[in-house]
Amino acid sequence: MVLEPIQGEAGVVDPPAGYLQDVRRIESWGGGVDGPILDAGCGPGHWTAHLSALGHEACGVDPVPAFVQIARREHPGTEYRLGSFADLQ
Repeated sequence: MVLEPIQGEAGVVDPPAGYLQDVRRIESWGGGVDGPILDAGCGPGHWTAHLSALGHEACGVDPVPAFVQIARREHPGTEYRLGSFADLQ
């Protein structure tokens, strides 16, 4: 994976320190998952979208409407839902 500047609402910024390690950690973890992935507390959805891009069936859930709105806008090919941990059954 090549680290490139990130385009977001605040403009273009360099990836934060430790980002590559986080990417490797998420990819390593996801490689061991067999089945759908629920990203509870997905925030703006970047990790959910990354897992989806790797071929996983991933869905993000967050209780903050603004985060879900951003996730849906920035990652339209991935499913995001408004909800909380308490809503999951």
